[in-house]
Amino acid sequence: MKRTVIAAAIAALQFLTGPVQAQSGDEDRAWVSDEDGKFVYLAFSVPESDDFSIAFACELKSKRTYVVIRETEETSKVGRKFPLTLQVGDVKTTLKAATTFDKTENMLRSIAPINLRNEIFLALNGVDPLVIIRDDTTKSYPLTDIKDRLREFQDGCGKKRRRG
Repeated sequence: MKRTVIAAAIAALQFLTGPVQAQSGDEDRAWVSDEDGKFVYLAFSVPESDDFSIAFACELKSKRTYVVIRETEETSKVGRKFPLTLQVGDVKTTLKAATTFDKTENMLRSIAPINLRNEIFLALNGVDPLVIIRDDTTKSYPLTDIKDRLREFQDGCGKKRRRG
């Protein structure tokens, strides 16, 4: 069930952001949020593409939230489990991540569940970058213009689905 939810969230992310494009450098990326009626996401991605570095995804109404990191074979192997640390300024949280391969989307990714009430979401409104730490690797993501996108994401995660 959990894998189906995660796969559907990633499929929604890719559907909403458009056709596949080659991976770009971070200078082409921006924080984007959207929803498709079933899922909502907040992704650091190339606008109008499915090329994302990191995303927060959740199923509407359920509030189940995940951190999703796009991987390459050079960065991770399927089945690998590892601690994933997110840090913004002095706020730090460590999650349990696992690497999977989505055959439908032909994508290697690492996924970690995160509570929507985690203090890291409050820290994302600050001026410090989001830093991802795992193994001996540290990756930094600017939080420029994230405030409105973050609010949209959080509102979407807490929103009840409309019937009809």
